Amino acid sequence: MRGQIRPGISVWQLTDRNDRPLELVVVPGNVGSKDTLVDIIDAYEVGSADSSRSTVPA
Repeated sequence: MRGQIRPGISVWQLTDRNDRPLELVVVPGNVGSKDTLVDIIDAYEVGSADSSRSTVPA
């Protein structure tokens, strides 16, 4: 587990069958607000421009 992107929302570092890194964001249905998932996606889209980032987007 890499940590939490928001309180109660975990980010896991995995690898696919070709050893490429994957991040899995687990958003439980009872956590956050109606905009939480959109906020997380926006944070990843902004972070994707910087391929060298080493922490989960906040």
